[in-house]
Amino acid sequence: MWCNRKKRLGTAAFLHLLPFDNHAKMQYAKDENGRGDVAVLDACKAAREAAASLMRRAGFSAQCAHVRAAKEGFPLASPLPRILNVDEDTVLAAIQKAEAAERQLLFGAAAFDRIEAENGHILFALTDAAYSALAEAVNASCPIPPMPAETETPLFYAIARMRMLARQEAKGCPEDAAVQRALWQAIRIAEEDISLGERKNRAEFAAQQLLLMAHHIPPRERQALLAKCGSVGAAASRLLAFLQNG
Repeated sequence: MWCNRKKRLGTAAFLHLLPFDNHAKMQYAKDENGRGDVAVLDACKAAREAAASLMRRAGFSAQCAHVRAAKEGFPLASPLPRILNVDEDTVLAAIQKAEAAERQLLFGAAAFDRIEAENGHILFALTDAAYSALAEAVNASCPIPPMPAETETPLFYAIARMRMLARQEAKGCPEDAAVQRALWQAIRIAEEDISLGERKNRAEFAAQQLLLMAHHIPPRERQALLAKCGSVGAAASRLLAFLQNG
């Protein structure tokens, strides 16, 4: 893990499930038999809480609500320096010290690879192990949905493609930035306290990212990458399909 200071902050595109149970950190949706008690993990909240926990260990009064989505390369950001009116370098140094003393965990994996300060925000990049842990946690939280009956729309087509990808036996998430980025956008579909419209937008954006996640490499090399994406496809299909079922 390394920490650095930069000078600009961007925004990420935002991406619905049923009511949120704050204690269990789950969304609730219907399974393939129509039951409405299937719990879908809000893994995004778990990641946000990991960042907030690290900031608390650094001596700051941080809450999960203080951590939101950030720009590409940094899934999470917190305006804590602005909220507390504390110099961002001071906050960053304290977080760096706390992380050096004990790595912050996310579902048992080291959570953060890089932490930077930028325009009054603290930015958090996840480790490769954290992306794998997030995928496995989502998959453990609920059954995989059925193959959609029709695939005419991009969203249903993406669900079908992810279901097919889930047949691969590989666990975790490959160490590929495009795949990790697509997985994170799918995870954000189940985030709490967002509007139906925003959640649908997130699902559509995630579907696009998932369908293109191997297109940054030559066609002859894509199958080798996708063969490592079984857990990613399984997690993504759950998140995309339960939106529709809800």
